[in-house]
Amino acid sequence: VLFRSVESLKSLIHSHLQATNVYSQVRDFMKDVLSHEVEKAPESRALDRATSGTSPEEETIRSLREKGVIDEIIKSLNANLDVSTASRAVNIPKDVQLSSGRRYMHFKLFKGKAFVEYITTTAPTNSNFVLHIHFDQQRFQSKPVPCAVEPTFDESFIFDLQPSSTNSMVETPTLLKNRSPLHLCLVKVDPDGTSTVVALHSLEWRKVLVRGSLSFTIELSGVGAKSKLPLGLLSVHLDLLPKPELLLAERDFTEKLAVEKRDETEKTRVFFEYANEWWRDYKQIRASHERRVVKIYAETEDRSYKPVCWFLCPLRAGRLLDSPFHAARFVSLIPFEREHETPGTTKVEVWHSMHTFLTKGTGDCEEHALLLCSLLLGFGLDAYVCIGASGDDAHVWVMTRTLRGTVIFWESLTGQRLAQDDPRVSKYYKRIGCVFNHFQFFANNQPDDTVIYTQFDLENEANWKPMAEEFLDIGGTVPLPLTPSTIACHSEEEHLETILKQQINGHRSSMDYSTTWDEDLSYLLTPALSNYELDRLGGITFGNEEFQQSVKRSVPSGHTFKGFPIQFSHAYLRQPARIMTALCKSEVCADILRTRGDHVRFGLRVKIFAYPEDVCAIWVMLAVRYRSV
Repeated sequence: VLFRSVESLKSLIHSHLQATNVYSQVRDFMKDVLSHEVEKAPESRALDRATSGTSPEEETIRSLREKGVIDEIIKSLNANLDVSTASRAVNIPKDVQLSSGRRYMHFKLFKGKAFVEYITTTAPTNSNFVLHIHFDQQRFQSKPVPCAVEPTFDESFIFDLQPSSTNSMVETPTLLKNRSPLHLCLVKVDPDGTSTVVALHSLEWRKVLVRGSLSFTIELSGVGAKSKLPLGLLSVHLDLLPKPELLLAERDFTEKLAVEKRDETEKTRVFFEYANEWWRDYKQIRASHERRVVKIYAETEDRSYKPVCWFLCPLRAGRLLDSPFHAARFVSLIPFEREHETPGTTKVEVWHSMHTFLTKGTGDCEEHALLLCSLLLGFGLDAYVCIGASGDDAHVWVMTRTLRGTVIFWESLTGQRLAQDDPRVSKYYKRIGCVFNHFQFFANNQPDDTVIYTQFDLENEANWKPMAEEFLDIGGTVPLPLTPSTIACHSEEEHLETILKQQINGHRSSMDYSTTWDEDLSYLLTPALSNYELDRLGGITFGNEEFQQSVKRSVPSGHTFKGFPIQFSHAYLRQPARIMTALCKSEVCADILRTRGDHVRFGLRVKIFAYPEDVCAIWVMLAVRYRSV
């Protein structure tokens, strides 16, 4: 084995010296030396060697060094060996176990370069970069590194390339059929926990199938108004593990990508031609149709346009969400945030991928509705995204139909569910223009598009104009796995309680009030907080009578009890000062904080309910018992 390694190294050096023209430089040099030596008399050559004390070999090497040939060889070999070492040294993360009979891809992330925005930046100096990566059913994120011109990433990730449908080692021709890209999302995380997506990139990883190992640089572009501006560079290296005996020919790879590109372009062209004709027909049915909120396609992160069906896919959460109710609660806890417009530019409505939405942790109503509908489809429901209006503003929500024909509206921003015949529907949903799921699209064809009067018999073409499913089939969103919560609920609850008690003590102290805490009263508040979460989750409550009894038994006769519950999202988890500010702004809570009397005792309880993606509901209840004087 050692002999083969040495021979391989010799062969590598020989090939490199030939390619870099070093051999010809040495030959030309030796010709000059020999011609010079021949011109000298033999006695003169012997005298030179005797006085210099060097052998002919040493003299030749010295001359080669003086002419810079030696340095040139060393530099050239170092450059080549650096690349060779990078492509061969695969450092498997210690927590990863590779199974025999499976094919993997090693993704090595080196440091970034040319992030020029951070030469003189107004961002906090302790902000960090985190790179999130999604491929098929796998997601990874890098460790936080300080934001800088050259952020010091240095991590490895292992992606399982084995299709779930086969147990045998998959080879390169099969891997070439996997068109799922590596989706990279670079996020800047500020000290208060606020995340901002600064760059997005879809990486074509299949280039590694040609060589087995590949090093290259990714040029990252910004997002939104900066989508066409370079943000920085990332150096990465890919390896196939184990390296296949048979790699793809460059020609086969290039032809395959060209065919895919042609097919995608043709399908897109055919879809837009069909969509334009379909829209003309729809407008001719009734004059009012032109003003209806019918959205056939949307702009993606890479500034291309796709049918709205393309953004949906049935999404299963494994054991992380127990029911459609839990899915609705989870989505509603993700903060709502409209995409900021750049002054002086036209509004651009971009529908982000699920990976980007979950990574940044905030989103518009479209992104909430797309995620909720995908989760409901994963639970096997007949679910659709609805595009219409609530009042004068456009709005997006979710609808499901039961086997009996009952229509349920799901508000993705709040988790609220309303049957169509609920009197409250007209308060939240005024008009409806179209509905769609991952393979169907229907436009409202009825004379009156008011939600409460609309018939949702989608199969009836007199009421709903469908689009042909074959034209909508131009690929779609890659489903992604949800990540389990990493929040240590109990310790976080205790920490928040400690900080809030200190802040409440200081707040009352500023009014010259003393504060005494009653731990027994605090404990009794726990069932109430659990009940509030159950009510938000499924509209179900229990144990309310028992809670009232326990409070009455613990509050002495002649005393008054007051309590105030409030709920926060995970964005407040690391910001107790914001929680305290919200408590003080509430009139009920402010009244509790100003309580004076005899035997004043306070209770405080924090309860955290964790959901996937480190999303959580933080319930805080402040209570007081006292005797009026």
